[in-house]
Amino acid sequence: MIDARHCKAGCAAMDAKRIALVAQLDAFSVEAAEAKRREVAEDRHIEQVDRSIAVRDSARDDPVTARLARQMGVTAVKVDLLLALVFAAVLEGLACLCWYVALSARTALATSTTAAVEEFAPTVTESQAAVAEGHECAHEPVVQHDTNATPDSTVARLRRDIAAGLLRPTVKEIRRHLRCGQATATTLRQQFEALKKSPDTLLSS
Repeated sequence: MIDARHCKAGCAAMDAKRIALVAQLDAFSVEAAEAKRREVAEDRHIEQVDRSIAVRDSARDDPVTARLARQMGVTAVKVDLLLALVFAAVLEGLACLCWYVALSARTALATSTTAAVEEFAPTVTESQAAVAEGHECAHEPVVQHDTNATPDSTVARLRRDIAAGLLRPTVKEIRRHLRCGQATATTLRQQFEALKKSPDTLLSS
C-alpha cells in the first residue's frame, strides 16, 4: 500500500509537470509563430520599399537610357557612362575640325597675301626707279650746248651714234650721251622715232 500510494503521488506530479511543459511548449510555439509573422511582415515592408525606390529611380532616369539599359542587359549607370564617352568623343572631333578649318583658312590667306606682295613688288620697284630718275633729272644741271647746232643736225648725229652702237635709243641714254636735260632728250627721241618712220625726210636732210 505504501508503494501504491507513492506511485499515485508520483504519477500526479509527473502529470502536472507534463502539463506544465506542454503549456510552455505551446507558449513557445505561439511566440515562434508571432516572430515568424513579424519577420514576414518586415520582409514584405522591405520589398515594398525597394519596389518604390526602383519606381522612383526609373521615373527619375532618362527613359531612353532606361530602355537601352533594359535592352542591353546592363545598368542605367553604365549606359550613362557610355553615352558620356560618346558625346565627349563627338565634341573633341568637332573641336579638331574647327581648328583644321581655321588653320586652313589662315594658310590660304597667308599664301594669297604673299602672292599679292610678290606681284606688287615689281610695280613698286619700277615706280621707285621712275621717281628716282625724275629726281635725278630734276637735280641734274642743264649743260649749255652749241647755239649754232640745229635740231636736225643733232638728230642726225644722234642717229649716227645709235647706228654706231654708242648708245641705245632711250631717253636716259640720249640724255647721258648728249648731256642734255630730260625734256630735250625726250624731244630728240621723238624726232629720232619720226625719222625712222619717214626715211625720205632723213635723206632730204
